[in-house]
Amino acid sequence: TEHRVRQINIATGVVTTVAGNGIAGFANATGVSAQFNAPTDVVINNAGNILIVADQYNRQVRQIVLATGEVTTFAGNTTSPGYADGAFNAARFGDITGICTDTLNMFYAVDR
Repeated sequence: TEHRVRQINIATGVVTTVAGNGIAGFANATGVSAQFNAPTDVVINNAGNILIVADQYNRQVRQIVLATGEVTTFAGNTTSPGYADGAFNAARFGDITGICTDTLNMFYAVDR
């Protein structure tokens, strides 16, 4: 995989990279300075200004602020697989393969 989150502009047909530099790794940073390790799914929040990304092999849920391209960890605290319920920074995931949201802006992650 290319380890990037990309945007496809339907009106112009132009594809651009929103975040990720194409190298598998982990880095919270801005735009192409950020790193992902096999992002598998993405969903946008109800306000339309933040992307939530399932970052499979980093075992974290990441967020991208669309206005700035800033990538940060939304949930999960380690790149090592595990299981723990808890606060955003205390939760652990094993293998995140999908993510979605509901009308209340709650997010759901599939942890395989």
